[in-house]
Amino acid sequence: MLTASKDQELPKNPFIIGKSVQQLIGKVEDARSINNGTSYVIKVRDAKQAEKLLAMKKLFDDTEVTVSYHRLNFSRCVVTCHDVIDIDEKELSEELRPQGITNVRRIQRTVSGKKVNTATLVLTLSGTVIPEFLYFGLLRVKTRTYYDQPMLCYRCYTYGHTKNRCEKPQLCQNCSNIHEEEECRFPAYCLNCKGNHPANSKKCPIYEFENRVCNVAAENLVSLGEARKMVSAENRPSTYANVSKLQQRLEDVRSNDEILRLRTENQQLKEQLQNFQTLSAEFEAMKLKLASLERRSPISPKPSTASRTTRKTFKNKTPKRKCRISLHTTPLKRLSPSTSGRGNVFTIGNSELTFLSPSAGSDEVEEQLYDIRSTMDTSQPLFSDDGGEH
Repeated sequence: MLTASKDQELPKNPFIIGKSVQQLIGKVEDARSINNGTSYVIKVRDAKQAEKLLAMKKLFDDTEVTVSYHRLNFSRCVVTCHDVIDIDEKELSEELRPQGITNVRRIQRTVSGKKVNTATLVLTLSGTVIPEFLYFGLLRVKTRTYYDQPMLCYRCYTYGHTKNRCEKPQLCQNCSNIHEEEECRFPAYCLNCKGNHPANSKKCPIYEFENRVCNVAAENLVSLGEARKMVSAENRPSTYANVSKLQQRLEDVRSNDEILRLRTENQQLKEQLQNFQTLSAEFEAMKLKLASLERRSPISPKPSTASRTTRKTFKNKTPKRKCRISLHTTPLKRLSPSTSGRGNVFTIGNSELTFLSPSAGSDEVEEQLYDIRSTMDTSQPLFSDDGGEH
């Protein structure tokens, strides 16, 4: 940063400053005037140009100047090391100088009205690159980014300067008015945002904005002015054109989502239809197979089996089937036709058997004879199909 020496001012003609600097170091990367033209911030390309510029004492019109490193050429970080809590800041600065540390500031806290050292240190480094670790002797300590707090004046309670440089009258922190009472009896009022809270409240929108500016400056290694412009651009209200573009984009996204949903549903319906067609084809094939089996062997209903002592009666609409029954050691005596006229009744011992129409089939007759024969102890067959008449 180039400034005029004491009791002098930089020339108003920018070409004089430009020619003086370019004749000494050549073409520069960037430059701009600050503080109403009382200082110049010059960005050079390499360290050689920086060394030559730092040695500059006069412009070619004999104006005396002073060149120093801009604060953006320095960076700050935070470390915590409990092993150096009792070591003085100057000693720490000397020990850490070989690692690029130019200044050490210890964070203190108040305990019972007294300042007490903490293990946290704020370190200032030359250059804009912060190392990941620093060494305290043999101890490797991890570094963290340092974030400045918003600069609030505790005299007028506005941001941007400190109390030592403020010439305004002392205001009340709570009501932002001027009064001599230590305890304020008025409602809280913020001079900055016109809200109903104290001027130093961290919930104040102005404090949140200033805090964001400090964070952006630390994260991007830019000045507070540049960081303020960046944050202002973030919070800039949207124009009508931007809002229209955003709405159109939202409508396009919604349309794409609707199209995707319909495509998904259509695919699901196609799969369901294909499954239905497959099942329908399988069902038709089973129907054809069943019809073919019915044509080959007709299925007749099987009569239900009654208990052994219950007489069985079936319709006698088909011609009688001839069969012969032979019993061993037990005579078979025909009694008389059944009362219903649908069959003949026989007696075997104390058992009575009714043979009905042939529709019952030989299996039904044999089942009844088998039940009787099981009580006779005979090995001779009870039923044959050689033409005997029942």
